[in-house]
Amino acid sequence: MTTLTKSGGYTQTLTLRPVAALPHSFELLIQSQLLSAKDPTAKRVQHRVIVTESALSELRSAIDHCLAASHMAV
Repeated sequence: MTTLTKSGGYTQTLTLRPVAALPHSFELLIQSQLLSAKDPTAKRVQHRVIVTESALSELRSAIDHCLAASHMAV
């Protein structure tokens, strides 16, 4: 699990895990948690998608490209 956002009582996390029934596929799950909510332990699913290994590789390339471009702009 990776923390994407942590601000005050709000947290957003990303989890990647293999899907046993689908070889070379992964579940990408983004959840949020609000500590001031009625149930502060509850996590809300913001986005869930099944992606292939090649799609994850393309996502990594897109992130690397974006980060490289943002460092050049500074």
